[in-house]
Amino acid sequence: MLLFGHIGLTLGVARALSREIDARWVAVASLLPDLIDKPLRYVLAPVFTHGNTRTVGHSLTVLLVCMALVALPLRHTIRKAGIVALVLPVHWLLDGMWMPDMRVSLLWPWAGSAFPPLD
Repeated sequence: MLLFGHIGLTLGVARALSREIDARWVAVASLLPDLIDKPLRYVLAPVFTHGNTRTVGHSLTVLLVCMALVALPLRHTIRKAGIVALVLPVHWLLDGMWMPDMRVSLLWPWAGSAFPPLD
């Protein structure tokens, strides 16, 4: 997990879109896939993840659900929620989720429910 890379680059994109963005929400949004997947891998379901740390949280399904939640019900709570929803995919771009070995995780559960084992 590139903690400062994910936060810094995502915050840079968000600030380019709006100077009034709340950096705390952008930081949470930039780390959201890892905040979901790391506990799954290490504590909750290591057998389900096959040792992989890019699983459910890095899927397109979860991305779309999170974007919808931020943009619609949380828009009154989060200032500039639309921009926070727009920068959510930056984490997936930085992780290279389009690469051939990550496509199963990206398209979960539509491409199958088994995640590739971590090499």
